[in-house]
Amino acid sequence: MHLSFDSKSVLVTGGASGIGRAAARLFHEAGARVILLDLAGPALEDAARELGARAMAADVTDPASLESAFAQIPPLDAAVLNAG
Repeated sequence: MHLSFDSKSVLVTGGASGIGRAAARLFHEAGARVILLDLAGPALEDAARELGARAMAADVTDPASLESAFAQIPPLDAAVLNAG
């Protein structure tokens, strides 16, 4: 079965590594515009470069950090809440 996410916006928290990065890769391959939200650092930047994704640094345990990040995120079609 092939799912298409052409022109869909997908947020992946914890997207810089592991399961989050793998999920982000699958959405990217399905045509989605991927937004990676993770702690700032080289892994986040590397993943964004690899996937042509937008990198957003935020700490999901900090409400102020999340509020700031979500103020910059466009409307979403899907989200993978993987961080933590």
